[in-house]
Amino acid sequence: MKPTEEMLAAIDKFPAPDSKGGVLSTVDKKATDEAIATLHKGGPAAVAGVIDTLVANDPAVDSKSRHALHALVHHVCGLKDEAARATLAKALAAPIGGDKPKEVQAFLIHQVRLCGGKEVVPALAKVVLDEELSDPAIAALLSIKDDAATPLREAMPKAKGRMKLAIAQALGVLKDAESVSMLRAATKDEDRDTRIAACRSLAEIGDGGAADLLIKATAAEGWERTQAVNSCFVLAEILVVAGKKVEAAKLYRHLHDSRTDPKEAYVKDAAIRGLAAAGMKLSDTIN
Repeated sequence: MKPTEEMLAAIDKFPAPDSKGGVLSTVDKKATDEAIATLHKGGPAAVAGVIDTLVANDPAVDSKSRHALHALVHHVCGLKDEAARATLAKALAAPIGGDKPKEVQAFLIHQVRLCGGKEVVPALAKVVLDEELSDPAIAALLSIKDDAATPLREAMPKAKGRMKLAIAQALGVLKDAESVSMLRAATKDEDRDTRIAACRSLAEIGDGGAADLLIKATAAEGWERTQAVNSCFVLAEILVVAGKKVEAAKLYRHLHDSRTDPKEAYVKDAAIRGLAAAGMKLSDTIN
């Protein structure tokens, strides 16, 4: 949508970066406040008009437009008006997954991350597997949280490389219990970092059924071994909080008994401390 003369005049009230240092050295607050009010009053049509002025890969050309949208996001979020927030978020998300240049879409995703809720999840879902937009889209979903796990869960079977790793990590952060089956499978992935992420996410979700997989992972070498041990401790702590002390004790017992290298003596000590914090002793774990 082409911006109206009123919209262009509002955009022009925002300062341009200083030609020498790129600093916004002169800001007319009264003028920019008036411009924000004009854009807000214009609703989704005004947002679409400003978006139409964005130019890919040359922020210096459209810096005023970007400043205007960013300022509008902060203004609307500060109003504590849920309807206004959702309306703005949907307007910003409308071009995501469309034919706008990827750099422009990335900028819009960053703004959506600041103000979006579950109403923009469908738009973000379109680009979760886009090589150029996956990272900002996943970051936005993690910020939103509500309904965010579903598109990640649906995307993971199709994801590869860094995207699969990022999705595996995100599902753990969101504690998505519905993803445990695919995360368990990912503990056997050919990529080391994906295996590590899958183990950690299963631990963060509190998947007691994955205890044997995590225990097996501690037999790895190097960084993967260290991270698998950490995941076992995370899972054990979560199981204790959930009242599943027997399952937790199995992990602690394994970590204590399997670390025979003096360099890993700290793991044995940490396992004993974990048991003590759960009100148990090492002898309590012996069948």
